[in-house]
Amino acid sequence: MKTFLTYLDESDALNPQFPYGGSSIGPGLDQYVPVADLNAQSEKEIKKSDLDQVEKYADRIFASLGIDVEFTRHFLDRVNDKRNVKQITPAELTRLFKQSFKKYGKKIAQLGPDAEAVINDMKTDINMPFVLNLKGGELELIAKTVMRKKDFKTSGPKMSFENFINEKRAKQAVAGGKVQKLVTAFGYSFNGKNYKEIDMELVGIDNSSKIVTFNIIHPAEIFGYEIKIPFKNLRRGRYRATDTSKINEAPRIPRKKGQPAGSDSHSDLYTDENPKGTIHGLKFATVKDAKASVSKIEGSGKKHAHKIQAAIAMEQRAKEMGKTAEAGVYRAYIEKMKKITQQRREKWWTGLKTEF
Repeated sequence: MKTFLTYLDESDALNPQFPYGGSSIGPGLDQYVPVADLNAQSEKEIKKSDLDQVEKYADRIFASLGIDVEFTRHFLDRVNDKRNVKQITPAELTRLFKQSFKKYGKKIAQLGPDAEAVINDMKTDINMPFVLNLKGGELELIAKTVMRKKDFKTSGPKMSFENFINEKRAKQAVAGGKVQKLVTAFGYSFNGKNYKEIDMELVGIDNSSKIVTFNIIHPAEIFGYEIKIPFKNLRRGRYRATDTSKINEAPRIPRKKGQPAGSDSHSDLYTDENPKGTIHGLKFATVKDAKASVSKIEGSGKKHAHKIQAAIAMEQRAKEMGKTAEAGVYRAYIEKMKKITQQRREKWWTGLKTEF
């Protein structure tokens, strides 16, 4: 009868590509020899046809800005240059144009003819110097060359962007260990009802209990209520930095006959669906009335977000009645408050300390 060691010896003899063993059915640990290069596709040189496809893609996305993209002859040579160390791929060039358009498209269009700059992808270390030319009344973005080089130096403007994932993380409720001043909770259940979105304003952070306290500022039916959220929950994907333009400029949707008060499907201009905290006596009949009402809002003692919402409601009521000048009084106050909001956000962002 053969011993176990005999089987091992015979197995190694039948598999000469594995000269030393430890396994009766193949190579031992760390002895696998690859039979194919799974990355071979990414090492292929870019052909003119590949570059043509990238150019068509770039033309398509930059067309909305009135910009045509062109590559120089040198570009094709340099994209396959050994000095890149790692072969530049069509996918990386596609990303380069996609992300640069997303972050700098409008800025590039404003540079005008003869302007020069460098687009820099910090994830792939790819750099693309370009110049803008005016040809036949159309702006051309000429990609002069391209190279993969870390810490690329240039004396001109450098338009850099980071990893797309990192840019997305910057919009989360918690970033860099700090909490955003305004946060939106998506798909959140409150008082037994599920809401698609709840916008909240940061009130305080208790590091000992690891709890963050917010006041609800939207939707109107639960405005002013308080929410306490644990640190660990606030880091999850359902919580994001609030799009302030959505809050400050949200359009009013009249309530239709038969719709219940407080419904998510409407926001009535003339019905007070949440009397709690209402600032009474606000008017818009004359400019004098509007100014007096703004003073009343300012001295109401309500929270910052509450004052903005009251002013927005009055502005929209005035607009509905064709009171343009009166609406302008409220608009001026809203703009003033929006600047304060931005200043507060910046202050919280730079000065807030937490144990996240």
